[in-house]
Amino acid sequence: MTPAAIASPAAQLPSNKSNAIHSNILLLLVTGLPASGKSAFCERLKRCTHSGAIGPFSNIDIRVYSTDSIFDELYSQCQSKLSAEQSAELLKTAQSQLITHLCTDIANHHTKNDSICFVVDDTLYHRSQRHSYFKLARDFQICFRTLVCECPVFTCIERNESRLYSGTKIAHLFVDDKQILKMAQAFARLTESENPFVISTKQPIREKQLLYLLKESFDSRFVPSPNAEIELVKLRKCSREQVAKSFVHQLDCLLRKEVGVQMQNISENVNRKNVAQKFNQIRQDVLEETRKTISNQHSAGFDQADIESSREGEETYSEAQFQQLLDIFRQRTTQILDQQSEYQQIFSLYKQQ
Repeated sequence: MTPAAIASPAAQLPSNKSNAIHSNILLLLVTGLPASGKSAFCERLKRCTHSGAIGPFSNIDIRVYSTDSIFDELYSQCQSKLSAEQSAELLKTAQSQLITHLCTDIANHHTKNDSICFVVDDTLYHRSQRHSYFKLARDFQICFRTLVCECPVFTCIERNESRLYSGTKIAHLFVDDKQILKMAQAFARLTESENPFVISTKQPIREKQLLYLLKESFDSRFVPSPNAEIELVKLRKCSREQVAKSFVHQLDCLLRKEVGVQMQNISENVNRKNVAQKFNQIRQDVLEETRKTISNQHSAGFDQADIESSREGEETYSEAQFQQLLDIFRQRTTQILDQQSEYQQIFSLYKQQ
């Protein structure tokens, strides 16, 4: 998802300025579930600063970069209704364009002295998505803050459903309820290195909260450091290990259930104890092979390129992968049953003689 344009943002900086901390520039990520109030928060922030309602920050330049807005523009150019796969691809394009535009604007403002806040409005529930912006702030040496719009998931679902009845303007931004629940479960917790700030968006935001957020974010002069990135790598490795354990555990439960089903259907003349032992050995073999496969996929190391391009261990495993391993298990157990059937036939012929 990270475009080549931000592969090395520092390359766009003047050589004599690249190491200076620019405390007058703030990159604020506004994250949260769909319909959690991210866009409403950003609009209120812009209104307050433009109206002078929040005192010392009345003249600050607030620039909002919304994935939904870019998605709107791209969607309006489509001639027909998009499939789920096409919408997902269009969303990736919108996210990529957002980062490219943001990188260009930060580079253009880098030598100026007036205060500016670049606000990114996007779900960003995966840590790897937020890492693109983390790296951007680190390379440009600007202040960085991650805001989470905290809102009960079922409130988000109710708000999201209202989009369907708001006319054609935002109906295409509707997100399936199951997808919202999935995002809520997968939302990667924020770390200290992301300079987190949580705000409840179930009720309207007060102006004092906006003032405190801006003041505290600028005053902290928090700039991402390489050491913080090392911590993210460790979290990524830990996350992958947890996902692997979860996948193997689910696969084990699935195979145990399959063993039970097959044992109920075998012939009474077959040595059930012997067959059960062989089935369980096959189950253990499949699990061990799966562990090794996952380990080999993650053993390439955690270098810089891997950090930027990976999903940070937030992989999900599809039903097709479970089905593929279940099919392998069934093929092997079928061979055992065929052997047992042959043995039974030979034994029956021997007894007849």
